[in-house]
Amino acid sequence: GFFGFTQAGVVKFSTDGEVQWYQLLGDPAFSSFATTMITDGAFGLYVGGTAKANTNEQDSFVTLLDGAGVPVWTASAGYPFSQVIQLVRDPASACVALAGISGGGAKVVRIATTGAATLHDVPALGEGSTGVSLALTSDGGVIVIGNAGGDTIIAKLDAAGTQLWSSTWRMSHGRTVVSRAVAVDAAGVTRIGGHTGSASDNPADFFVASFDQTTGNLIAARTKDVGFNLAEFSARLGVAMEPTGRTLI
Repeated sequence: GFFGFTQAGVVKFSTDGEVQWYQLLGDPAFSSFATTMITDGAFGLYVGGTAKANTNEQDSFVTLLDGAGVPVWTASAGYPFSQVIQLVRDPASACVALAGISGGGAKVVRIATTGAATLHDVPALGEGSTGVSLALTSDGGVIVIGNAGGDTIIAKLDAAGTQLWSSTWRMSHGRTVVSRAVAVDAAGVTRIGGHTGSASDNPADFFVASFDQTTGNLIAARTKDVGFNLAEFSARLGVAMEPTGRTLI
């Protein structure tokens, strides 16, 4: 950063830790932050974040860098005051981004190989909710999750961006939940990982919950006390499935 401004950037290191290249992103006259990054399946990178424009409004952006770190295109979401929360590579196009505003909802941004961006509303994640993660489904749709008032909100959008269903969930004993990440397994089951809220005599536990992809109904939920009594302040979870079907969080 310089003169009080911060500029997003990417650095590539060799296997022995030497800098191979670096690339600054955005207009140096306005602050920008990179919040997430994935590969394009080859040697390129999709970098997502947020940047201020000359209107002083933030907007989510995704930049494609080639293998040498040279920007190919930058897509703007057209979603004021938002930032990219997560990127997922899309075999049918380039990538899909979840953009959101803390406490103000979230939207899905589909980005074509040309860099053209299409913004889709997620009605279930409106004012007062925070979007946290998304996953692609085998039919070209998207599962999106978020949190609001101690509940997890789950919604599915089809390939055209229409919300097909949504559901709300918390533990059966009424304990609040904070979801952090979602994934879809080979059988189409939606798995969500997160943590429960803590109380004075009941510390936070991590959980994994499974949901039916066609309805959003709960299949099963399991908690695990891992000894992190302040998990709600420190957890930054991801969810992945092993070929054996085990869930990793």
